[in-house]
Amino acid sequence: MAIFSDRSHFERRFSPLWSLLARYQKKGKKWIDLTESNPTRCGFTYPPEWLITLTKKENLCYNPDPKGSLEARNGVVEYYESHGVGVNPEQIILTASTSEAYQFLFLLLLNPGDRLYVPAPGYPLIEPLAKLMGISINHFPLRYDGIQWKVDISFLEKAMEAGRGAIALVHPHNPTGSYIDRQDQARLIELAKSRACPIIADEVFFDYRYPDQNPLPRSFTSQNRTLVFTLNGLSKLAALPQMKLSWIVVTGPRKIAQEAVRRLEQIADSYLSVNGPAQNGVGLYLRKRLKIQSQIQDRIWNNRVYLSEVMKRYLPEGNLLNSEGGWYATIRLPRVMTDEEWAILLLKEEEVLIYPGHLFDFTIESCLILSLLPPESRFQRGVRKVIKRIAYSLSLIG
Repeated sequence: MAIFSDRSHFERRFSPLWSLLARYQKKGKKWIDLTESNPTRCGFTYPPEWLITLTKKENLCYNPDPKGSLEARNGVVEYYESHGVGVNPEQIILTASTSEAYQFLFLLLLNPGDRLYVPAPGYPLIEPLAKLMGISINHFPLRYDGIQWKVDISFLEKAMEAGRGAIALVHPHNPTGSYIDRQDQARLIELAKSRACPIIADEVFFDYRYPDQNPLPRSFTSQNRTLVFTLNGLSKLAALPQMKLSWIVVTGPRKIAQEAVRRLEQIADSYLSVNGPAQNGVGLYLRKRLKIQSQIQDRIWNNRVYLSEVMKRYLPEGNLLNSEGGWYATIRLPRVMTDEEWAILLLKEEEVLIYPGHLFDFTIESCLILSLLPPESRFQRGVRKVIKRIAYSLSLIG
């Protein structure tokens, strides 16, 4: 019986790795989780004054505004000013999450069957969101030249000949941690302008740039030659995923940008999903974000340095792929096993969970993805077990 829509059907078959993990969970077994990306479970110390916002008397009042409260949007304006970019609060639409922001933009920009051009490898969230809206996904590759990841703009340009759509960019990319440099930003903007194709720029990891990287990246909010929608939010920026507040900044030629804001406002008015306490606290969270960001920056950098040192010492056959920022690291192993087989081996033999690269649409074989967020002692223990097991397995294979 055709009771349910086609877009609500998702593959439910577990991969061998997740089937093994489900059995471990059922048996109550413990493992070291090197996929952990929830900052609230990683031992960071949050500023105690952030709790004050939850006791504000304003939280008991309901003052709906489709764009979000002006006070909250002004807090977002101050954030961009700290990055040297001037935006107006009228350019900003608050949402409950970046997932909701994507859905608002799909409703605004794309009809069912239209194309969304997304990078591969990439984070496995955009595709199911697009499917729920009946949108077709077209991948364009990120190429790794041994030094950095780059968007294959020529491939994208040719793919866009297929028809109407929008481009989704992630800056820095997740999980590769690659920023789009200023030269490629300019090329992408010109391509989008020539094809009347809007850009969705996801910048949720924008602040997490590694200390050895120069020059400073430029936010897509600085672009106004074509229609661009820049996404960010508290989940990564202030390590507050539970507060459920994100935003869209609309930039571009004045007339079309104003029309986009008007239409987004009407879409948002149908949901009114942003909660009051998060809006009342966003200004403080953003002004004091460095109190949590500095801890995360130190953690991800120290963990990455440790991973690099252990690999150089015990696993010279492996390769830690270069990255410019973000919360993840990618290691490439000799192609004696698939990424899934490596991940299963590590969970079975060492009780360490790590992502196989195919979950992120890696075309480079035998890549594994690690989160850099876990506490350093846990991360180091897990990394030692992982790298030594891989080295031992390679020695047996010869």
